[in-house]
Amino acid sequence: MPDNELAIAWPSHITDAEKQFFNTFYQLLDGSTPEEGKAWSETFAPDGEFRAFGHVFKGHAATEKHIKDFWKSFPGLKHQPLKAYTYDPAGLELIILTNYEMTCPDGSVVEDKSAAQFLLKEVDGRRLIEQLTLYLDPQVLTNTLAKQAL
Repeated sequence: MPDNELAIAWPSHITDAEKQFFNTFYQLLDGSTPEEGKAWSETFAPDGEFRAFGHVFKGHAATEKHIKDFWKSFPGLKHQPLKAYTYDPAGLELIILTNYEMTCPDGSVVEDKSAAQFLLKEVDGRRLIEQLTLYLDPQVLTNTLAKQAL
């Protein structure tokens, strides 16, 4: 989604470089290749955590494995970031609301909303994700997977 940056409503103090970081993050998240999975994992700090679906994926290897496995289960992942919120003038803590869509193994499509809480830190002059926590309605995925099992 090359136009994520244009579609999202940002707080006024977020810099163009910070916007580009998130634009790249969402483009890679919606990828499908091994290279995109590796690059997505590298948006996290070496000890960064992704918290989702009742699990914690810590470090580059774990986040890379998770996203590649997720893409196999749900190909065609697409996010449309809508709005970012922060109280932190440094832009190191943000919540981003998104619409998401994904294709299930049976070809059905799931659409819903999610919120992601980003805690960022500077590492060697780069802004990286220290912790990312995903919030969504788990029932949407659970119901979809249950229908496929029938």
